[in-house]
Amino acid sequence: MEKPQRVQRTTKLKFRHKLIDHQIEWARASGKSGFLDSKPEWVLRKDKRQENLFEPDWMRLISRREHRWFRALNSSQAFAVNLFGPVASDRGLARTVFDQLVPQRATGANDEVWVCLEYTPDDGPAWLGEKNSRQPTQVDVAFEVRHRSVAVGFLLIEVKLSEAFGHVEDSNTKRRPAGIRRPAQMRGPYSQIRKRIATWYQRRNAAIGRY
Repeated sequence: MEKPQRVQRTTKLKFRHKLIDHQIEWARASGKSGFLDSKPEWVLRKDKRQENLFEPDWMRLISRREHRWFRALNSSQAFAVNLFGPVASDRGLARTVFDQLVPQRATGANDEVWVCLEYTPDDGPAWLGEKNSRQPTQVDVAFEVRHRSVAVGFLLIEVKLSEAFGHVEDSNTKRRPAGIRRPAQMRGPYSQIRKRIATWYQRRNAAIGRY
């Protein structure tokens, strides 16, 4: 089992490097090489970070939630904004896309769909054991379905471009205040945690009449 894991890790690294090389070459061919920092060379200068988006105005969608390496040409956050910027800016389009993504939960005549990037639910920090965290967990993309202005359902999306999916700590971390542990539902293998979160959302939504 060791060897396949090493091969997979090498493949991911190769893809990341190939993507970076391709992005740098694209910038040069597009006459935008002057927008890049000298080191590292695949990161845009701070005053040119909006060049990472198809529409510079989409910077407003992540206002005050911009990641440290958003300026990198292989930034997953910039990738997410480019993918979902159109639906985050157009609720009619957001509803159409939601109905295609979740046809079994099609919206009704009085429903609206809102899309938020870097989303944190109101009770998220408390439930995830992050009340004292400077940076609570943020969902890359959240589709929120509202019926007569009341939230009735959510579709949460994680976006990755060239990095691997992360993991959830099963014990105290250095950032966590002493004596504070994640709730039991947030400990264990990531696949199990993901199932627990999905189950929690289903029960929570059912209790308040949501999808």
